[in-house]
Amino acid sequence: MSIESAPIGEVSPAELSAGDHSTRKALPAPVSHGAGVSITLDDDVAVYNALRDLWRQRDLSPGDEVVLADDFDVDYLDDDLALLWTSSKWKAGMDRGHGWKQWYKHHLKLRHVVRDPETGEIKTYRKNPVSLRLTIEPQITGLTYKDGNEVHLPFGEGTRVNIQTTYCERGTQVVTRALEALDAALGGRVNIDASDIKQESARIWKAEAHFRFDINRKQAVVRSLQHTGKLIDVGGRSELDEYRRRQQEGWLEARVESDRFDHLGFDEVGYSELLKVYQTGNWSNRSPSDPLHHPKLEAAINGTKGSNAPHLSEWDDVMFRLRSLVCAHAEWAGIEETDLVADDYFDPSRQPTFEWDHPEGRREDLANYYNRFEAVIQQEALQKQTLAVYDLLMVIAEHHGATYDQLEELVGLSRSTLQYHVSRLKSVGLLTTIGNPCIVAFDAEYLYETADEVLNELATAHFSEETLSRRRLAREERASEREAKREGRDTPDEEGDEKAEYGPEERGGDDDGPAPFVYLRDWYGTPQMLMDEIVGGDRTERDVRVRLLEGRSNTPR
Repeated sequence: MSIESAPIGEVSPAELSAGDHSTRKALPAPVSHGAGVSITLDDDVAVYNALRDLWRQRDLSPGDEVVLADDFDVDYLDDDLALLWTSSKWKAGMDRGHGWKQWYKHHLKLRHVVRDPETGEIKTYRKNPVSLRLTIEPQITGLTYKDGNEVHLPFGEGTRVNIQTTYCERGTQVVTRALEALDAALGGRVNIDASDIKQESARIWKAEAHFRFDINRKQAVVRSLQHTGKLIDVGGRSELDEYRRRQQEGWLEARVESDRFDHLGFDEVGYSELLKVYQTGNWSNRSPSDPLHHPKLEAAINGTKGSNAPHLSEWDDVMFRLRSLVCAHAEWAGIEETDLVADDYFDPSRQPTFEWDHPEGRREDLANYYNRFEAVIQQEALQKQTLAVYDLLMVIAEHHGATYDQLEELVGLSRSTLQYHVSRLKSVGLLTTIGNPCIVAFDAEYLYETADEVLNELATAHFSEETLSRRRLAREERASEREAKREGRDTPDEEGDEKAEYGPEERGGDDDGPAPFVYLRDWYGTPQMLMDEIVGGDRTERDVRVRLLEGRSNTPR
């Protein structure tokens, strides 16, 4: 890259034009792993009330754990099984005239019964790899949080059952397991079946698909996820970065969570998805012949709640999507069927063949798209009127995303002027804003590398700022000068550096002050925040514009 190659005039990256075709590929189908479904029963809260009454009859206390069904028989396991029952404090309660009292939720857990081989007596209960856990909550009008706010009932009154289980290939299996467990736990006290489910309430909040692959291919798969992360992750959100750390499920090698996998050529789904490579914590102590020595590649959705979560009727579509993500990243990593490792729940030789449309060239095309921002960064940083944008981009790059408070302090521009520059750079796809409080970040992790390379070369070639300490010192001096000029103005009409830099059009047509105007949709805050700032004195009536509606008079009534 050469600084002299920076073009003259406005530079705006083109839309993606290549990589929009796909090739049909096939691998053994990744197996369904964890599953979570939430349902609300149209039962006048009968199931919850029956459990609550039974709890009181047994005079149990919160935290007690008892066996509710000691001979639980299901068709998906041959083990000696039991259902354990406990309760815990819930988030809501009710005031019935004697003060607010917290309510409780109930939990049912499937456990394997461990017996003494000689006497047959029960020694303990152990969690099974094929697990089942139900959380039962009331949905009643009048429930409130402790602060008095009402509890939202997205699907009306009834009993809500959150189901968590493993190794279900069909969504209906998840619900069937839950209804079987409730029937056994209640012992005929309440008659329930699938027809009692409010159909709109059946939502998937967790789904997973994975396969296990040879450990010798691990670094290739990790690099595949890291490449995806750099291309689609929104910079400045540390929870989206790939990282290595200890997790309960083992050693997590790479992780990418995003709602932008459509950037790679997949369909847009409207919710966040997760890809990760992980293996059990003691894998290094196991023999290579042990399946648990080898890692898994898994795709998942986890945590999407309420009406935003996919409906249970979309189970097949959700699983197809997750399997496509797993197989596509395996393909990008060069994984073949011979690299897959069988375990107790996944055998590639017996799994059905899974076919998907593999996006060809999309990742390369996306990388080329982001590479075109080199020219944008060069041009913005070398503006003749000011070095403010150079400092702005440098701060974002150094801090991996920055709040407006940080930018005000480190760049020296006013909040509104910063918002103007950020809005411009958002419009061409270089920057984005996320979260509340707002963080200004590069639009993708990949852009941080591009920005670092361009800005470092500019710092050396144009500003004699060869070291990081020299850059920071020079930036601090410029920030202090900008802040002093802003604070030194005696009247709104006094000229300052910001007003000199931007004409009326760049300031949104404003001629009565130095700071630019932005549309409310482009502002970092919310309407309520704007009202609070006006009431609190941080803003005056000269900081807000209102468009006059056609046919409406501006004369007070």
